[in-house]
Amino acid sequence: MRIVCPSCAAGYDVPDALLAGRKTVRCARCGTEWTPPPPAEPAAPEGFPDPVRPVFIEPGAADFGMPEAADFGAAEGTAPPARLAPPVSAPRSSLGLRLAWAASLLVLVAGLAAGVVWRARIAQAWPPSLRVYAVLGLAHNLR
Repeated sequence: MRIVCPSCAAGYDVPDALLAGRKTVRCARCGTEWTPPPPAEPAAPEGFPDPVRPVFIEPGAADFGMPEAADFGAAEGTAPPARLAPPVSAPRSSLGLRLAWAASLLVLVAGLAAGVVWRARIAQAWPPSLRVYAVLGLAHNLR
């Protein structure tokens, strides 16, 4: 329940269970004590069944003018969640996607070329790479 201090208009969201047994509350901002109104019982929206009474829906009941079974999800008297339309995404630019792929391929080819051109330095810094170069037919003698 939302309560508002009558003095300074500070608003508080307080669970109904905490307000049920209290007679007065004190504002944390200005210190004013007041009696908030009792929590109101939530009324079932029009067209919804009583939340205390169980509802049994047979298959095909929606064909007879009854709401769909998904609409009875309001067990506590709250309205069902709104059905949102799917988000509309902006059309993607194929040019930007093609440029990204081209840049990725360029980086990959440049890395492979650097590995071939500087294979002697790579082999000196990391001797196990000699096995990879030998498999590729690019063996290099470190002497």
